Amino acid sequence: MVCLVSSSDSKYSSTAIDRHRAIQLEAPLKMGAPAMPPPWVAQLFADLDNRVNAVVKIALQPLEEHVKKLNREVQRLREDQWQV
Repeated sequence: MVCLVSSSDSKYSSTAIDRHRAIQLEAPLKMGAPAMPPPWVAQLFADLDNRVNAVVKIALQPLEEHVKKLNREVQRLREDQWQV
């Protein structure tokens, strides 16, 4: 069993809450199977991922346009350098 507190700490060692927490920590180890979230939890994360991707894509558009503009400017300056 997982021990959350030392047995010398009488304030917490015999409380029902600590025993319950210890059992909760130990239970997944005894079952042997990995914990799998319910399908609705996986769907929530998929939806969140899609929303975050959309927001990031929109937020990055001005930056991508600026990078393209700078790349064109660098290319133009290189071409001008060779013409001189």
